[in-house]
Amino acid sequence: RTLGWAPLTSVRRGALKYIEAPRPELYDTRLDPAESHNLLAERPRETALFRDLVSTRGKELAALSRGPARGPDAEASAKLRALGYLSGSERTGEAGLDPKDGIDTLQGRQRAYEALAKGELEEAERLFRLDLEKFPHDHGVPIGLGRVLELRGRDPEARAAYLEALRRNPEGSLSLARLFALASRRGDRVEQLEIARRLVAAYPRSGASFRMQAEALEGLGRTGEAEASYVEAMRREPESFGTRLRWALFLAARGRLAEASRFADALAREAPANADVARLRTLIGKSGGPVSRASPRRAPHLGPEPMRGGSPPRAGE
Repeated sequence: RTLGWAPLTSVRRGALKYIEAPRPELYDTRLDPAESHNLLAERPRETALFRDLVSTRGKELAALSRGPARGPDAEASAKLRALGYLSGSERTGEAGLDPKDGIDTLQGRQRAYEALAKGELEEAERLFRLDLEKFPHDHGVPIGLGRVLELRGRDPEARAAYLEALRRNPEGSLSLARLFALASRRGDRVEQLEIARRLVAAYPRSGASFRMQAEALEGLGRTGEAEASYVEAMRREPESFGTRLRWALFLAARGRLAEASRFADALAREAPANADVARLRTLIGKSGGPVSRASPRRAPHLGPEPMRGGSPPRAGE
């Protein structure tokens, strides 16, 4: 579905196995267990029978799916699309590429991701650009290209790549998270808010989406709305490091130091080297609030965190 390739349907009867595809296949699995010799042209009667079965059974299954076994609701569908299980631009039937004709192209796609992982950015960019044409429905390709361009310091081009990913998958969580991070670097709070609202609409149960909305509203000076969004974020994901930190900073910046101090020690234990944690402790310390020394642990990157149920990874990933 993600790649826009044609679907495959298989029917077995005894030793015969039929695969319905743009180029159909028929095998005798007893005599040819490797399925290396396509009998389609040699067994026209069996082929016709199998095609009829595919058509009949397909209609029966479609009728069943309209009964009690309903499809996912809107939110579940959005999460599935974000994970790549559903695509808004998928092709069906003969309109899509036969998977057996396209499988070799996946090797080049894999090499692009490997080059990115190794830091071979020039080669990764070259391969991802080739894959943009090979995989016109796959939103992961422009996201990969965008990450390469970000690492090469070409944020405007990266933004264009993420927008292309959104065109392919309008509720893609990772592309939205990266666009949010780019807008943050530019100081474009209006775009941040637009992106965050799209995340809230697609993932209304996620605390991270409300936190990102709160950050954008805070940057625009809309303090009351920002506080309401932070409260929603805390209600949904009270254990989230990023949400607790942003909420505490929000409180401290407005002189509500007693409320902010309730979070300081725990945050410092979790991330003693985090610059925003240090800033929080400094704000509280200036008023004589409680500040204790923390034992070293990991320092998570503060950015859009993973949303439960198929949501954006951290913006720094």
